[in-house]
Amino acid sequence: PQHWAEWAHAIDNRKIAALSRDDVDRRVAIAVAHAYLAVIVQRRVIDVDVNARDTAKAHAAFADQQYAGGTVNRLDAARAGQQWHTAEAQVSDALVGLMTAQEALGVLVAGDRPIDAVETPIFPLPASGEHPEQLRADILAQLMRRDAARHLVRDSWTDYMPNLTGERSEEHTSELQSHH
Repeated sequence: PQHWAEWAHAIDNRKIAALSRDDVDRRVAIAVAHAYLAVIVQRRVIDVDVNARDTAKAHAAFADQQYAGGTVNRLDAARAGQQWHTAEAQVSDALVGLMTAQEALGVLVAGDRPIDAVETPIFPLPASGEHPEQLRADILAQLMRRDAARHLVRDSWTDYMPNLTGERSEEHTSELQSHH
C-alpha cells in the first residue's frame, strides 16, 4: 500500500508541476503585457508633455512681449520662462521613461534590443459562461495542491502498515527448480 500511495502522490506532484509551469507562463505574459502598456503610456505622457512644453514656450514668448511693452512686470515674464524650462525637463524625463519601458519590454520578450509598442491592444474578454478557476493556471495549481494535500492525509494510514517484500532465498529457488 505504501508504494501505491507514493505512486498516486507522484502523479499529483506531476500535475502540480505542470500547472505551476502554466502559472509561470501566465505571470510572464502578464509582465510582458504590463511592459507593453507602459511603453504606450509613456508615449502618451510624451505627447502631453510636448504639448505642455509648446504651450509654455508660447506663453513665455508672449510674456516677454508684454514685458517689452510694459504690460507685465519682469517677475511674470520670469515665471513664464521658468514654466517653459520645467516643461522641457518633463519632456526629457518622459523620453528617458520611454527608453526604460522599451528596454524592459525587450528584456521580457528575450530580445537583444529595446522594443517599441505603438498600437493600443484590444484584449478580448472571456465568454460569460466561463469561470475564472477554469481559465487561470494559478487557481488550478492551488486547487491541485489542496487535493494533493488531502490525498496525502487520506493515505497516511499506509505509513503504519507493515512493509512486506517477497524475496526468494537461493535454497528455495533451487528446491523449486529440482521439483520441476
